[in-house]
Amino acid sequence: MQEATPPEQLEGLRNDRLDVGQPKSGDTVVISGA
Repeated sequence: MQEATPPEQLEGLRNDRLDVGQPKSGDTVVISGA
């Protein structure tokens, strides 16, 4: 569980962290929407 995840990793983790759904920096909204 990394709280401070760089934007680069977020793009790659978006598909891998679909079930995580942890509000990090507003990116979760995109993941949940996707």
